[in-house]
Amino acid sequence: MLGRKSIHTYMKDHPLSSDPILRHFPTLLARWRGCRARMWELTTSHSTLRLRLEENGRVGNLQIACLGPISISGPVEWNDCEIEVARCADGFVIAGSTAGVRIVTEAVEIAENAKPLNAFTAGTKAD
Repeated sequence: MLGRKSIHTYMKDHPLSSDPILRHFPTLLARWRGCRARMWELTTSHSTLRLRLEENGRVGNLQIACLGPISISGPVEWNDCEIEVARCADGFVIAGSTAGVRIVTEAVEIAENAKPLNAFTAGTKAD
């Protein structure tokens, strides 16, 4: 399914238990468990922090957009990532326990295969 981009957004006003998209977060995150993660882009105009997950030799990526980030702590780049998303009082917390990453944000968006596909790893070209 290379080239197909799927986007899932969660906002703090939507109850997670009734959000049909919620069930896709763990599946998408599990697909990219163990790869390299990087704090890819921070924009002030749209108040967004983008995380990119990539893996050497694998085409594609997972991009996590933290919309309205409130606090950011952790390394800029880390290997063997294991990211989780959970609800908190301010919205959502994105945590990477293996690297001590913790981001609190108002909303979260996840997209698979965002362009450029392999921006910081050597991916395999798709047919």
